[in-house]
This record gives sequence, structure tokens and C-alpha cells, in this order.
Amino acid sequence: MLSKIYRKTMRALFRYDPTFIDWYHHPALKETGAYYLKKIFLVLEEFKDQKENAKIVDLGCQAGRMVIPILQAGFKHVCGVDISGMKLQALRRNLRDLSLSADLQKMDLRDYVARCPSESVDVMISIETLYLCLNFESLIQDMVRVLKPGGYVIATFKTKSYFFTELILKNELEKARFVVQTSEGEVKDLGRNWQTQKELLSLLKTLGIECISSEFYYPSDPKKVSLQRYLDRYPEDQSKIDFLDDQGREIVFIGRKYV
Repeated sequence: MLSKIYRKTMRALFRYDPTFIDWYHHPALKETGAYYLKKIFLVLEEFKDQKENAKIVDLGCQAGRMVIPILQAGFKHVCGVDISGMKLQALRRNLRDLSLSADLQKMDLRDYVARCPSESVDVMISIETLYLCLNFESLIQDMVRVLKPGGYVIATFKTKSYFFTELILKNELEKARFVVQTSEGEVKDLGRNWQTQKELLSLLKTLGIECISSEFYYPSDPKKVSLQRYLDRYPEDQSKIDFLDDQGREIVFIGRKYV
């Protein structure tokens, strides 16, 4: 794995990140992108007569895998937010090549959402990004605040079963217990927050989001992972491991803010 110092040096001196993957052009990601775009356009169909005015925000827009097709469909007010200058630079090139334009914001998505006026966004999108954020509940609360009544959120969330089973497979049993006992924190190479489907749906409902659909993506079967070594160390956790039916790495969620 390339060291952080090397990557930071390359970015600072040469504006080049050897780990950067352009989500828009990378062929291996086209199928994944098509899956997410199908979900997004199911929602955008409701706004087909509001293309001039509907405001759409993509939190963690990367190089435009979601932003560009939305613009090409005729939506005029599309904002892409990303903390990475490299990703936004790639998106600007892609937009220029296609003679498109969008509002691009280089900032932490939490800062962007915190600054947004209440009830100002029609559709909030965040694909494979939110799991990197701490202070998860306050972030989701702010996202809901920003949505107009009747507005939509389309987002993906990492499952607790994914974090837990990945750590069991690596024999990192103490970290696996940390995941069982908590819902966020620094877990190297996995992310910073995790939920069961039940926990996620309960939180969103409490905040005023009606679930339109919630399904698992990147399916797996975590129940096949041997838990014996973990339970030998922490037998008192037997009743707490009740989330392994969440058989997927991602929860793909579509929700609508109550009017």
C-alpha cells in the first residue's frame, strides 16, 4: 500500500494522486454506476416537469458518475460536493468535454450541509460516501433539515454485518466487539459509521423520512463466518449479534421527507 506521505507529496508537488480512480471513466465501475443511476432516475421521474427549477445535490460527487447523467437528462440546478480537489478537477474536465456545467463545491460534505438553508433541496444524493463521516446522526439530521417537504434522499450506508464479519475474518476480535458495542468510530480500511437496517430505518423515521425502498447491495452471507473464536472470548455477546441477516455491504436507501 502506498504510504500517506508519498501520496500527500505527489498531490502537493505534482497535483497527482496515484490512488485516484475516475469513477466516471473506469470501466469496472460502470455497472455499479448504472445500478445506482437506475435508483436515482426512479426518483427524478417525479421531477420531469421541474427540470429548470429542481435543485439536486450530490454529496461526494467524485468525477461525475451521478452528476453528468443527471445534467444530460436536462436538469439545470445540479450541485456536486467533494472534499477532493483531484476528483473535482476530473469532474471539471469531464463537464468541459461534454459542454455541460454544474455548481461544484470543494468542501467537507458536513460543512456544506450545515451551511445549506433549510428546505432548499429537492433531491439529496450520496453514494458510497456517508460511511466515511463521524457525527453520523447529526449529519443525517442536517440533511433532512435541508430537504424540502416532499423532497427525497437517495443514499447508501454501510451495514454493521459487513464491518463485523470483515473484522472476524481478519481475526481482529476486539475491533469486532467495538463494532457490536457502538455505531461509529475509526475502523481502519472499513469506515467510520455503520448501522443495521433496523437501526437506520428507525433513525430516518424519527427524523421525518418515509422509507420508499431499502435493499442490500454487494450481497454476502455473513452467517457463514465462524463466530466461535469471537464467542469464546466474549460469550456474553451471544444475544447482541442479531444483525447478521443484513446480508450485504451496503444499504441502498430511498426516502421521502414527510410533507
